[in-house]
Amino acid sequence: MRVVALLVLLVLELAVFASVSGADMSSVSGVLNYLELKFLDLVPGLAPVLLLSVGMTLVLVTAGIDLSVGSMLALVAAVMSLFDGGTTFWFTAVPLGLVVGVGLGLFNGALVARLDVPPIVATLGTMIFYRGLCQLVMRDAERAPFFDVPGYEWLGGFSGALVTVGLVAGVGGWFWGRSRWRRELLLVGGNRVAARYAGVPVDRRLMETYAVMGVLAWVAATCFTARNGAVNASTATGLELKVIVA
Repeated sequence: MRVVALLVLLVLELAVFASVSGADMSSVSGVLNYLELKFLDLVPGLAPVLLLSVGMTLVLVTAGIDLSVGSMLALVAAVMSLFDGGTTFWFTAVPLGLVVGVGLGLFNGALVARLDVPPIVATLGTMIFYRGLCQLVMRDAERAPFFDVPGYEWLGGFSGALVTVGLVAGVGGWFWGRSRWRRELLLVGGNRVAARYAGVPVDRRLMETYAVMGVLAWVAATCFTARNGAVNASTATGLELKVIVA
């Protein structure tokens, strides 16, 4: 019932906005066209939030939190922006961005799992640290545009960001519903001590979870810069709150 109520509320809100904007709401096809257009308009801009929310869900399941996601996205994008566009970009900057993203995520995981630092304290510190590194890399400059994604608008008008979000959400949902990993993460989030006694590799699972967050920060950074074509030291500031809410 709660899901139905939320869907009804969402449709009513869209109907109000459509009426104010003068959209044709006199027929079912008009309503569907409006919803389709708004959906396709909103998703590319929200792609980083939607992508990172998949990883944040895993982190929250382990009774953790990652406040550094915005800074990770900015730092990964800043590192990739050091390379010029072109075909060589895909063989240099993109793999390097993945390495940086995974490294940042593993560093967060090490603080939480190995050093037993509370997640909110650990990631609050790395949020500031990563943002500082981003400022050092960018040197108060903005680089735009530094690369272009061929066919970013493709598949009959569906954007590359929309396809990416769909793939990540689909893979994440399939994996979550069919893996032993899910049960172990739930055990870790419920009680770490009990999880250890049950034979769950708690530290490894925490490291893996934050590493996934780093990978998704890389994917989100690629989508963000492909759409906006620019990055600076303040990129994705405050994004972590949107991701947590999503």
